[in-house]
Amino acid sequence: MPENKSVALDLSALGDTLEQQISAVPGEKPFLENLTKATLKEFALNRQLDIRENREKENNVVKKYYAITLRLKVEYEHEVDGEKQTYVSYDNYGGLRAYPKVDENNEPVLDANGNPVIERFWAGNPDGNFASYFSLLLKTAQDYDSTIRTYQDFFKFLGEERQCLIKSEKTSFGGRGETIKQVIKEFI
Repeated sequence: MPENKSVALDLSALGDTLEQQISAVPGEKPFLENLTKATLKEFALNRQLDIRENREKENNVVKKYYAITLRLKVEYEHEVDGEKQTYVSYDNYGGLRAYPKVDENNEPVLDANGNPVIERFWAGNPDGNFASYFSLLLKTAQDYDSTIRTYQDFFKFLGEERQCLIKSEKTSFGGRGETIKQVIKEFI
């Protein structure tokens, strides 16, 4: 398995950032058993630094890719002890792969800034047994807006504030234990 690459933070250089209040308290995010109206506020894409590999079954060729995580920010109201409260939730949708252009040695081609040149994306099948959260969200968006045909269309769609219905799911990833994820089930 490839080793994750990271950079250590110099705490002395962070200044006032260290005074920021800690808000990610376990149990802070309510579990929504029913569909709840929410507003999609923003999104961000994050590319993992480590490159991964998979072997194509048909011709036994190793293909390298970067895992991409889509992070959505949604805002919603939920009633707690008879009082409505506004919540903001940040949730990750994994499953998008970015396949880099490779050279004759099967190594990623880098641009002038040292970033890999991406040749194509792959989101997987939303109807399969192992559908990713990303592929399910993409299908949900396409069900709402049939003009979404490209990744550019999809990211433009997500870039506009959208009304949606969310519902909680319990997930676990990387041995971190169970967490609550607010998942977009429908755009309205």
